[in-house]
Amino acid sequence: MLFLNKIIYFLKYIKNLENINKLCLEFTCLLDEEKILNKFTEILLNFNNVKSISVMLYNKTGILEEKKSVGFYNHLAQTVITIKFKSKILGILNLYSEKHLNKYELKIFDILSSNLAVALANAKFYKLAITDSLTGLYIQQYFKQRLEYEIELSIKYKYSICLLLFDIDYFKKINDNYGHQTGDFILRALSELIKQNLNQNNVFARYGGEEFTVIFPEISLEEAKQIAEDLRKKVEKNEFNFKNTKLKITISIGIGYFSPIKKKKNNEFNCEKLIQLADTALYQAKNSGRNCIKVNIQ
Repeated sequence: MLFLNKIIYFLKYIKNLENINKLCLEFTCLLDEEKILNKFTEILLNFNNVKSISVMLYNKTGILEEKKSVGFYNHLAQTVITIKFKSKILGILNLYSEKHLNKYELKIFDILSSNLAVALANAKFYKLAITDSLTGLYIQQYFKQRLEYEIELSIKYKYSICLLLFDIDYFKKINDNYGHQTGDFILRALSELIKQNLNQNNVFARYGGEEFTVIFPEISLEEAKQIAEDLRKKVEKNEFNFKNTKLKITISIGIGYFSPIKKKKNNEFNCEKLIQLADTALYQAKNSGRNCIKVNIQ
């Protein structure tokens, strides 16, 4: 009987191995940590014996943080698998099951865990490639690719899209009077302040120098204007403190607006045209005394 059980387990193991590459491709092709973990845990829960999962990853300070948790942990057996990329341990995978995992199941989960480590490492490398090292925001190249994509969706599904383009008023004076370290601090602090007042659907990028941009898909012009005004006021009221130096800044904002419903030749519209609309509006805001908002509609 024991020998027969071993054969059954082995056959199950072989069958699972046949599908292992397909399963791994479902999350290794993703380049976002949250999406990777969602798909990974979804796959693991399809195994009958697994009832609960906890994925813990090391943060920048070397502390383990629970990044994903599904199910309840009131089961009999716990299995801990190391998530390791090359020689670096990224975290641990906790599996909770009704009974102890056999060696064939452990081998499968070890393979899945190894592929998870590769996927997480790729996602980290990709994020470094598309983000600005100073502010942590998206870079201009990624922003333009994303904007082109969002415009295509806008035309396809017939909803409007807004682009905010803003910069810091008299930023050169900050660098000249207080030094570039202070200027860099202002760029980082402003980025964080704006980011805290946006949602996940908004794409926030550093366009270049002291210029920033935000994509607002599926939004009305009035909503975009209200958000822009709220951001302008928050920046104006905020006090930036750096090495005993207290600074107040303002921003000028240009809004480019495109509605495919109101325009017949939608296929001729692209990201450069929307950027031009926002850029022209920003130029108008600068010429109107700064610390204000101007709109340009297509």
